[in-house]
Amino acid sequence: MMDRPNDEPLRTPLCDLLGCEVPILLAGMGGVSRWELAAAVANAGGYGMLGMVRESIDLITREVTAMQAATDRPFAVNLIPAATEPQLLEAQIACCLDLGVTAFCFFWDVMPDVVARVKNAGCLVLHQVGTEAAARLAEEAGADVIIAQGIEAGGHVHGRSPAFGLAERILAGTDLPVVV
Repeated sequence: MMDRPNDEPLRTPLCDLLGCEVPILLAGMGGVSRWELAAAVANAGGYGMLGMVRESIDLITREVTAMQAATDRPFAVNLIPAATEPQLLEAQIACCLDLGVTAFCFFWDVMPDVVARVKNAGCLVLHQVGTEAAARLAEEAGADVIIAQGIEAGGHVHGRSPAFGLAERILAGTDLPVVV
């Protein structure tokens, strides 16, 4: 492993893609990953995510607006399409797009039509997966970044194998950036 001077930040191609300074991503944890935490991560050089799974349009509007006021750094909104009623999901996506959100993070089942919806609007898509098969589906759907979630993750765990082993197997089959 190559040593870096203490004042040299860890910068990777993922940072260039996401517009952050260090490859540290906040998970989109519903109820916890709100604007205060997401802005703190973004302002510290990482990549913030607002956990907005099954949330109301009013709450999403307040959170995204507060986030935009607190930082000029890029961030994503985290949604779970397969766990959200279709009309609410469409309203959430439309609201985010109207507010100028430029990136989404999805989880659970890959829904290609949802990925296409936000990709067609010019947004980045990060997709959290728990299996190699889901990673392939996310890539085929147009995801820009794959997030490998292992069994050791907290909250809604989709993975059934350790994260680093899963990431290694996903990396062997993709050219996309893979985050653990």
